[in-house]
Amino acid sequence: MKTNWINVKDKLPPFDIGVLVTDGAIVTVAQRYKFDLTSKKLWWTSHGYGGYEWDFDFDPKDITHWAELPEPPRP
Repeated sequence: MKTNWINVKDKLPPFDIGVLVTDGAIVTVAQRYKFDLTSKKLWWTSHGYGGYEWDFDFDPKDITHWAELPEPPRP
């Protein structure tokens, strides 16, 4: 399955919705929760977990692209 990545400069995901995000090296799940109009800074948070990638290897300020989460498999 091909992932349709969207550049954060072109379009931002909705607030408080889990999406795939990448900095070009790591892919994880996050959600956008704030955009500071003064500094133009985009704020992200982990989506429903606090994993190793988010805490140690991933800097949210480096997110360049996002994609919708796929539908979960059906039994």
